[in-house]
Amino acid sequence: MLTRRTLLTSALAASALTLLTQSTQAQTPNPSGPIDPTLRDYLGMIPTSVASLDQGVPVLMGNAQLQADALDIPLPVDTDDEERVHTWQLGMGNVPIPEILRRTEQIYFGMQQVTGYQLSQIYSGVETGDPANMVTLVRGDLDPVVIQAAQEDVGYQRQEIDGHPIFALDQDREMESVGTLDLVSGRLACSTFLDDGTLVYAPTLDLIESLLAPESTLLDLPAVTQAIDTLDEPLISAALAGPGALLPYTPFEDEPPNNPETIANAWPDGSPLVQAAIIGSTAGGPLETFAGGATPVPAPNGVISRSKFTLVYPTAEEAVLAAGQIQHRLATGSSTSYEQPWSELFATWTVQPNEANTSVLVTIEWQNVPSKGLTLLYRRDLGFITG
Repeated sequence: MLTRRTLLTSALAASALTLLTQSTQAQTPNPSGPIDPTLRDYLGMIPTSVASLDQGVPVLMGNAQLQADALDIPLPVDTDDEERVHTWQLGMGNVPIPEILRRTEQIYFGMQQVTGYQLSQIYSGVETGDPANMVTLVRGDLDPVVIQAAQEDVGYQRQEIDGHPIFALDQDREMESVGTLDLVSGRLACSTFLDDGTLVYAPTLDLIESLLAPESTLLDLPAVTQAIDTLDEPLISAALAGPGALLPYTPFEDEPPNNPETIANAWPDGSPLVQAAIIGSTAGGPLETFAGGATPVPAPNGVISRSKFTLVYPTAEEAVLAAGQIQHRLATGSSTSYEQPWSELFATWTVQPNEANTSVLVTIEWQNVPSKGLTLLYRRDLGFITG
């Protein structure tokens, strides 16, 4: 990965640190094991042939179980308990349950007839890969016999790859002929269960095969490992982002740039180049409401969700420099999409350099609204990172 052409001096970074109103603390590695085993597990399953940091946002994970635990809601949800169902619906508004499955439920009444399970049976899930070849991974209270029977009812056919049963729609079949599956654009066209019970969907058999025996995974990329090792809390939502997704938005730009040289040239002068990032939210509230513009409601037990940004840099010196810059920008800068100073949007923040991981951990609590770190990512509104 190319590094920045121009960096501010360490002296400037040190002087900026002395002016900040909020403290910057040094972060030390956690030797007791992974902070977010679910996210780490998924990253260790995703082949680099499917997803890479050149894709902008190659991975989006949702951990419904973690949020449900914070809200004291046993999963799967008892559908006869209206109060629990309502709280689950509010709480999951900030959890990216694989969107293709959420969309399936929205389109089709009786999702269980199509897939063999309901959304509340999902404990965690991931969407990964290039938009044209997205792979979906799901874990939860999932019964392979029930799921495969439902698939056969809507036209899937059983095949095998290296002894693994695969259920797939006929690749030459017209989508109209599979009825209820036509609107999901083939994303669920092939599926199998991995040995650990993870349900995998992909549009092609080749992608399924790559998941069964990956030659290398995202966790083999040093920058990805450094990013997850920088976390200090597990996340209910997590996007793995490449540097192109962090660049300021440019009008008429269809997609973030994915060429390393283009990214390095476009990166704002004076800011160290981020090699990889994990952006997401911790468990808790406030919880979204269904009514547009309504005031979000506190989580039942008062747990507050915060945004997390783990940012990996080429060197420890650049991580320390970036930490000082980020603190200064949060104290003095503004959001381009919300058109407000960061200090009005955020109740608190901390910025912690981690020299061992050559990274920075940014923790943000929003002002009386659900954590919206992913919103800032999708809007490319990350001026406190890039300058």
